[in-house]
Amino acid sequence: MRLSRDKVNRLAHSVADALATLDDVEFIEDPNSIRMEVRRLLDTGQ
Repeated sequence: MRLSRDKVNRLAHSVADALATLDDVEFIEDPNSIRMEVRRLLDTGQ
């Protein structure tokens, strides 16, 4: 099932926001880079 671009963007934001709230996770990249990588993974299905 393909997700719309809007849904992929919303999911990527949700995943990045959820990761940011975890004490065991520290971003070494800026949050936008994290969201873009999540989007890439969702788009390619990997």
